[in-house]
Amino acid sequence: MKNILTILIISFSFALAAENAVLNPGFEAGTQNWLYAEECGNIAAYEGVDGGNAFLYRRDDPKSYGVLSQNLRLQQGKKYKVGAKLRNASNAPISVNMTLEYSRGSTYLGGNYFHSSLPQDGDDWQELSCEFTAGGDDLSYRLGIYLEHGNTGSFYVDDVYITEVYPEWCIRQSWPWGYTAQPSDEIIYISNYTAIPCEEQQIRLELFSGSNFIAEMTCIPDDYGVFYVPAYGLEAGDYRINATLYDYGNNLLGTTDIPLTVVEKRNRTVEIEPNGSLLINGKPFYPVGIFSDSHYTNDHTEKIAAMGFNCQMSYRIGPYDDFEQMFKELDKCYELGVMVTFCLKFNFDISKDLDDFQKMVLPWIERAKSHPALLGYYLMDEPAMAMVPLAEECRAWLNKVDPEHPVWAVFANQMSINDFLGGVDIVGTDIYALHSTDSTVYPIVRGVTDIRQKQLPLWVVVQSYPMANYMSNSSYYFPTPMEILSQGVAGYIGNAGGLLYYSFMDLKPNNPNAESDIQLMSQSVNILKSLSGFNSCELPEQMIVHTEENTAWRLLYDGFEYRLLVLAPNSSGSLTISLPENMEMIHSVTGKTVSENGMLTFCGNKNDCDIISIRTNTA
Repeated sequence: MKNILTILIISFSFALAAENAVLNPGFEAGTQNWLYAEECGNIAAYEGVDGGNAFLYRRDDPKSYGVLSQNLRLQQGKKYKVGAKLRNASNAPISVNMTLEYSRGSTYLGGNYFHSSLPQDGDDWQELSCEFTAGGDDLSYRLGIYLEHGNTGSFYVDDVYITEVYPEWCIRQSWPWGYTAQPSDEIIYISNYTAIPCEEQQIRLELFSGSNFIAEMTCIPDDYGVFYVPAYGLEAGDYRINATLYDYGNNLLGTTDIPLTVVEKRNRTVEIEPNGSLLINGKPFYPVGIFSDSHYTNDHTEKIAAMGFNCQMSYRIGPYDDFEQMFKELDKCYELGVMVTFCLKFNFDISKDLDDFQKMVLPWIERAKSHPALLGYYLMDEPAMAMVPLAEECRAWLNKVDPEHPVWAVFANQMSINDFLGGVDIVGTDIYALHSTDSTVYPIVRGVTDIRQKQLPLWVVVQSYPMANYMSNSSYYFPTPMEILSQGVAGYIGNAGGLLYYSFMDLKPNNPNAESDIQLMSQSVNILKSLSGFNSCELPEQMIVHTEENTAWRLLYDGFEYRLLVLAPNSSGSLTISLPENMEMIHSVTGKTVSENGMLTFCGNKNDCDIISIRTNTA
């Protein structure tokens, strides 16, 4: 009891001491520290929550788009709650949006977006809030409050805040997916607790079968929160693990239960290897896919297959799509060799609870789960922190009704992945790095590597679109052929288990460069797809790296040939490797690597890459 009381006191003291990162949050100093205030409205004296100042946001012209903003600096890995108090000042209901967008330098990376509907009666204040976890120290943040573009109306804003939230411990089984294991497995777990360093944490595990205690052990997580637990010798059946987190002073920091089902032999349709790679019916499969806007026409799938993609994420499946046509499309996908990540995102977005979600999607799941074109389920797209409990419930239910196919979700803010550990089997992250000719693919290498160091299975989402399609102040810039390929190479080098481009919607006829863009995509897709079946390996004896400047690289092997992947992700780079006498370079995809006197030399400008084929010379 003493330890628990101590933690409660610490938590309470922390809450009292939490500082607001927003400057001038109640507009006591007018519009000081706020950006674009003049474009959005004015200070309203005596209209605040406590009778002081408030800001009156007003838009009469639907073509205007003012966003009341403030720039912020937040601490990496810290969890925050962001919110404000709002009151309608219109004669009709309105919806108010808030956002916390983040950038690295001048490059926009993503954001957390949330909204609240304010009724016509404007007498009462409503609080709009969400939680999120801050990313790297090199990120800058901008808070925004606004009406959606094209809407008119007015509302009062007061008591805006961003305060740190005391962290909660979360833990999940990273491998095998679905909280299963065989008696021969060493289970991989990932623990997330940001209040103290990993080296000051210890995790005590107690294994139960029903109410019967079986065994216990203590684990120390590594620097990334990863630890390993052997399932050796456990009999098939359902178990419960009671996990308790302590510091080295033996103070209790958190406790939770983890389910575990041991099976004599696991033989799922879609399986994930401990290294994050994918097996379908026991055969290696590397997804090289694209987000599509399919409303289920055969012409659409034929175009995707013709480009060389081996899977698609049908982004625009919604709750009102034609049920029979959806499954005719799945038949067509299978005929053309295109696997499908089945989209449940829009149903998840509008679900009030698990029961609501089940009623909408169960007919789809019951029919789709046995379809040979099914790769997995896409549950969430950049979800808000408030969706964590529902995500965990939906993922557990999907694992139960279809234990053959994993659940995938995409996150813009990589740090928020930690909070959703219990809501996914495979992590996705959308890293759209190419905004202009000055952009580099380095954020992809960095982001993928960070996630894989935590032993989380990952399919990375990268960019096939021109930024001007989404940002009005950007010029039309479609990634070059080299950049399209380099993004995929970056995913492979970082050890991502799959790659999906966003999006087919941007390669269609409304794009003036559609035909040439499609051709460029197709070339890269077929090159990347040819790497399926190759696995990471160590340098063979006498293959020596001599120089390695500003490059990222990885060696793959399929039992017959090697593939050396090399990339200059941030600036001009070079790599020189000597080959053993019995090996020779047989092909360079981009021509950036030359072979001379047994030496391979790659030289490239930023974003340049190469895939070099190396064969053992048996002559």
